[in-house]
Amino acid sequence: MAPYINNKIDCFFVFIISIVFICLCFYKNGLGVDELSYLNAYKLYEYRDFKWGLGFYLLYGALHFLGVNNEYFNVSMQICYLIVALLMVVIFVKKDIKSLCLLYVLFTYWAIDFEFNLYRQGFASLFILMAILSYKRSWKNCSYFLFIVAISFHWSSCLIFIIFLLSIFSKQLPYKKILIFINIIIVLMFLHKFGIFEKIVYFISGLSFDSSFIKAVNDYYLLSKSKDMSIYDMSFFGRLPLVIMILSFSFISSVIYKKNNFILFIFIYCLLFLEMPYSFRNLYWLFILYPILISDFRDFKSNTSTIRIFTIFYILIQIPLYFFSGIIPLILT
Repeated sequence: MAPYINNKIDCFFVFIISIVFICLCFYKNGLGVDELSYLNAYKLYEYRDFKWGLGFYLLYGALHFLGVNNEYFNVSMQICYLIVALLMVVIFVKKDIKSLCLLYVLFTYWAIDFEFNLYRQGFASLFILMAILSYKRSWKNCSYFLFIVAISFHWSSCLIFIIFLLSIFSKQLPYKKILIFINIIIVLMFLHKFGIFEKIVYFISGLSFDSSFIKAVNDYYLLSKSKDMSIYDMSFFGRLPLVIMILSFSFISSVIYKKNNFILFIFIYCLLFLEMPYSFRNLYWLFILYPILISDFRDFKSNTSTIRIFTIFYILIQIPLYFFSGIIPLILT
């Protein structure tokens, strides 16, 4: 009888968390920086002028088909995000931890950026989570399809898919030893710029092939105003939440895993491109994996232990960082 009661309570909290999120969406009276761009694109919706992926274009088309007015566009996008998040926890997350996973997907430092600013990466992250969870259930065809959907929302999902494939077919590495080394380097890079990204760009620029995609990425990250948006343009307190999230993620993942090439490779990817503009968005690909951590922790511990540990961790780390987000004053002013 106890598992049934726990499952009912879990579903109840899924409902409560969803209602709180909907209330936040309708209560806010401001917009994130990128939300204005997405709204303007919605007003001028035409495929030949659409500069984002096919998946995002189809989502715009669905909202137009449903007759969503411009004034409700942003709220509608957030409701769509909630719907996809609910599909993820209902279909792919095991019972009794659905509400906990939904909490990490909706109310965290990186999630609020997805929901009220970085729409495309937000949707892509949810499909990546579903792809990984489905692969862990041996639903491989479903997993590959979901990765393709993620790529249709945000191009850098392709890199995560490549990392995922590499992690499957490569020899397993010692997780904790390499992770400690990576964390030391990352913390040092937060304190001092070593010029790694410039060397990578110089190497890519020297390759003798012509690619409009490479050129577009190069123009965006090196020639535009985005070059002034690296972590080194942030204050100490602007960088501090990112450092705390990296170290806390590393700690809790090291408790769970002895080997996990996928997370190690994402850490290495984040390290190599930490100096690039908007590098904190690369770190989000790491932080979105908390539902994976929760699910894997549950596999070798009891439901009670999993819920207790990740709830305490959420209260001590995630809640303070959530209200530290720069998105909060934008959407609530």
